[in-house]
Amino acid sequence: MSAGTVIGLLAGVTGAATMLLGAQMCRRIAQGYREQTEIYARVRLADLFLFLEPADLLTAASIAFVIAVGAAYMLAGSVVAALVALLVVAAPGVAYRRLRARRRRRLALQLPDALQSLAGALRSGLSLSASIAELSRHQPPPISQELGLMARKQRLGQSLDSAADELASRAANVNFRMFVTLLRVARETGGGVADALDDLAGSLRRQLTLEGRLLALTSQGRLQAIIVGLLPLVLAVALGAMDSNSMRPLWTTWPGWLTLITIGFLEGVGFYMIRRIVAVPL
Repeated sequence: MSAGTVIGLLAGVTGAATMLLGAQMCRRIAQGYREQTEIYARVRLADLFLFLEPADLLTAASIAFVIAVGAAYMLAGSVVAALVALLVVAAPGVAYRRLRARRRRRLALQLPDALQSLAGALRSGLSLSASIAELSRHQPPPISQELGLMARKQRLGQSLDSAADELASRAANVNFRMFVTLLRVARETGGGVADALDDLAGSLRRQLTLEGRLLALTSQGRLQAIIVGLLPLVLAVALGAMDSNSMRPLWTTWPGWLTLITIGFLEGVGFYMIRRIVAVPL
């Protein structure tokens, strides 16, 4: 057997082993992505009262991935397609965190009115459990969903304290924790729950008013963070349209790729620092 034949056999074996290893890695990545999608559909989105089948969510995510990566590859090449692939893979987590933050913010804004309505229901003679159930039918979502879930859990035998603790955990807001603590203390000591709820509602309204003023004062800083983050992208597109030959090395060479990675990293750090500086704890 000649040396060329031996080298060819070794190359073939190495190529086959590489293909098998790559297929195994792709299968494990696909399995992990499928499991993560099922967790999102059954647990995380369900906490937001968004009910989707895992198979439907996985199909939609796969279609979006193929379309986005294919379009990026045809328009800009393999490097941009790889970056788009990373963005598409990270998009569901980013979207989930945005939805969760927006829902928690709406819950915090609706809490003072809900507390005042609960105090009125208690003064009318209803029990605490009946007041919560009645409140869930007349308040707007998302707080009506949370109170309705709390009332259903009580009807199924769960204690009020446990259901209230779960509500505070899902809301992840110190105001809801104050509400739960107030309910527990009032039930244990037999104090005036309605008056305490009115006082808490008034305090939360003043707090939300102050937070709104702070958000208005820091809106310019948040806008600057968005402009600073988008400016390099807009500039790159403009220069590419004006002088594509000069910009081509940025997309097709290793130094250009390293430059893009460095720019992206520094832009991300700058955007994060600006948002942290102007952030208002809500």
